[in-house]
Amino acid sequence: MVDRQVLRSYEKAVYAAASLGAAVDVVSDTAEKLGFLGASCVFWPRAKQSTEEMPPPAIRLSGSNLGTTIRAWTADYIKAGLFRSDFVYRACQVTALPFIWSYDSLPEVVPGMRQRATVREARGMAQLLKITGFRGGISVPVRAPGGFFGYLAFVSSDHLKDLTPRCEDCSDHLLGIAYRFYDAISEKLALRGALDHRLTPRQLQCLKLIAIGKTLDETAEILGLSYSTVRFHLKGAEVNLGTLNRASAIRKAAALGVLGDID
Repeated sequence: MVDRQVLRSYEKAVYAAASLGAAVDVVSDTAEKLGFLGASCVFWPRAKQSTEEMPPPAIRLSGSNLGTTIRAWTADYIKAGLFRSDFVYRACQVTALPFIWSYDSLPEVVPGMRQRATVREARGMAQLLKITGFRGGISVPVRAPGGFFGYLAFVSSDHLKDLTPRCEDCSDHLLGIAYRFYDAISEKLALRGALDHRLTPRQLQCLKLIAIGKTLDETAEILGLSYSTVRFHLKGAEVNLGTLNRASAIRKAAALGVLGDID
């Protein structure tokens, strides 16, 4: 059974974490107390339906208690493009609940999900086991502010037959751990998102003025620009923020915290 004191201590510590890395360390240490080797998290700026369209993850952090082998895997994951065959990412597209993944379940990448591993995914799982000793784990999908999409992975060296009862015992607790983690890091992710979607000074000025109710004509007059130039900067902001229209750009910029005080 899961020790409730461990969960209470986790909740206090994850909200007190000073950085994303520190928050991941809290999760990883808690995972270790629950019988896992540790934990890591991966976040992309937004979900893509096709793995071929996937960019490298914006954030990939592993608990410091997982040792140095995880660094070698992370380097391979990025440089060799293994993120494009991330079997956990694919499973996260179809569920919001914790799920088991295991090398032992091949060719079914996630037991019970009827998700047959591609050749590239199977090779990735074999490489993961070879480099890190992680035979499987339990992952929890996390959808975060600003469009961020990813997961927390609680990793294990156990065989599937031993991992399954652990999932039955603690999957609800892992879900709670993941979403407290999400809540605790939401502002930090927003700041990261703002950096990743850097707006030009003019784009930011135009967005701020439109956000407080100014018209395009009023914005142009205030900034000493032409009407068409204001429209040009607003369209650029939409592109940089990855939104389809002006209203969505304002909402996303506000969620990322890049508009600051717009009263």
